[in-house]
Amino acid sequence: MSDFLRKGEPPKETSTYAPEVLELAKQAAKELLGNPNDKIISIKFGHRSGELWLSSDPTLVVGSEELTVDGKRFYIGLFKAEQK
Repeated sequence: MSDFLRKGEPPKETSTYAPEVLELAKQAAKELLGNPNDKIISIKFGHRSGELWLSSDPTLVVGSEELTVDGKRFYIGLFKAEQK
C-alpha cells in the first residue's frame, strides 16, 4: 500500500480527494491524452486500484470532481454501470 494511503492527511474538505490521489489522477489523465481512443482509465493506487476511475466523458463515471490537464477536462468517480 502506498505511504499516503496509510499516513496521508485527510482531505481538507469532504468533497475533495486527497492531494496525492489528485496527483495520481493527473498522471492517469496524461496517459489518456496519449491514447486518444481511450475514454476511461483506472486510477492506480495500491491494492484498491480500480475503485476510482478517470474519464474524459462525464457519463462514464459517477462523481462530481473535475480535473483539467493540458486544457482537457476529466472527471473522477466510480465506474458507472451501463444503463438500459
